[in-house]
Amino acid sequence: MHNEIYQHFNSLDITPRKVSSDPTDIYVVDNFLPQNIYEAIVKQIADIPDANYNTFENESSSRTECRNPVNAPLLETLQNTLNSSKTINWLQEQVGVPHLVPDPHLRGGGLCRIKSGSKLDLHTDFNWNDQIKLNRQVNLILYLNNCWDESWGGDLEFWDNEKTKCMHRLAPKPNRLAFWKYDTDLVHGFPNQLQTPDDTSRDNLILFYYTSNGTWEKEPRRSQFM
Repeated sequence: MHNEIYQHFNSLDITPRKVSSDPTDIYVVDNFLPQNIYEAIVKQIADIPDANYNTFENESSSRTECRNPVNAPLLETLQNTLNSSKTINWLQEQVGVPHLVPDPHLRGGGLCRIKSGSKLDLHTDFNWNDQIKLNRQVNLILYLNNCWDESWGGDLEFWDNEKTKCMHRLAPKPNRLAFWKYDTDLVHGFPNQLQTPDDTSRDNLILFYYTSNGTWEKEPRRSQFM
């Protein structure tokens, strides 16, 4: 099935829907992965031991992240293909941002799990990745739930800068891919507690893409190999 994932991305010819341009350009692809691949990945995620998750909590938010998907090799293959040049070229065409670079360390990303009773307060994201010394440009999220009931909540909300009005809601539909252009002032989150059954969490894969705005001190020396 690893080859099926590679083949899916090698023939990637999908036009996403632009669902919002305010407060930023947001793009969505529903049923992004072939159903058999999607179901296999979700099944493997259920086998990842709790010890492989790191929990981050404060007064207003709680979530767990996994950047080492033991027992989920298909998820690792998916991460690698989403960070491949083929996918990055596709993203660049959609958002109009050239020279995107993935983060192999998945800082702030990876497999994210939020359980019932938790929430993610409205916030703005970090703009600088100190580990790879690059500026964030694109956020990508792929929802990885078996099913989802709208009564559970968990919509990702995009608000105006003053936090007075929700401008757009993104429901965590299974197998939904969404991505948007990063903005330093982009306020988002889901401020209301999840109401899922105890055995159900809001699972998604989060990836960020970056660019460099640095300059060189000397005349650039480029590779002769293309």
